[in-house]
Amino acid sequence: AVTDDTIPLDFTPSRLDYRDGTAWIVEEEADDIIRVDTATGETTAIAFSEREFLSHVAVGSGGVWVAGVEGTLNQQPFLDRIDPETNRRSPEPIVPEGDGSMNELAAPGEALWVSRGTANEVLLVEIDSSSQQSIGVGAQPGPIAAGDADVWVGNQDDDTVSRIDVDTGDVVDTIDVAGRPSALSVGDGAVWVAIESGTNLSRIELEEGCPRSASEGERCADSSRATPPYPHRCDRDPATSAPPSSRARGRARRRRADRRRCGYRDDWGRGR
Repeated sequence: AVTDDTIPLDFTPSRLDYRDGTAWIVEEEADDIIRVDTATGETTAIAFSEREFLSHVAVGSGGVWVAGVEGTLNQQPFLDRIDPETNRRSPEPIVPEGDGSMNELAAPGEALWVSRGTANEVLLVEIDSSSQQSIGVGAQPGPIAAGDADVWVGNQDDDTVSRIDVDTGDVVDTIDVAGRPSALSVGDGAVWVAIESGTNLSRIELEEGCPRSASEGERCADSSRATPPYPHRCDRDPATSAPPSSRARGRARRRRADRRRCGYRDDWGRGR
């Protein structure tokens, strides 16, 4: 059941992450981190300076991690850890190596994974050793999410999602999606990709083989392509769809647009 259990806030929230009854939120105006007890609504502010601008927060890897930049002209990126037991910041933030803005952050296991859009890479930071590794991905990586064995990053300028093995740091797959990926989440045996340009939600199955079950009379999609379950028009096999009548040219145009937006490969009848 869906419930409307709203917690009133006296600040403007932007980014957030949640773990064990606590929401960690980036305050948009002051660029502080606000800790919210979701059971009581009690808030605690972890202050950052006026010269520090925060972009993302992620819970994991022994604490709450914050990505941001310091300075207004010569901005210096940083990764800072908040101890959830004391609400104190680390005395020595991690300074990322190389160039490129930090877009989003994931913190599974004992490492940090940061998408760097202008550098077309993901930065891997080992927490214990502070060693850093740059991993080349697609064009303008943005949204990033971690599963049990892989990290997934959406490449916003080439409409793909890169799959990175967390043990080796290698890109093991690149999957075409239906448009510009704006957000990612891993759950229920799949990677869910919000598509900004086509207002779709794509699903990448984590199992090998056909990315979704094919009923009798339907062809299985290529397993290297994300399956777009929404909107429902994407579910049709264009090879078996009846052509529109002369009075339904508008529907024909929409059907062609749906095919392009849903990212059908040639064996699904692209361009027909």
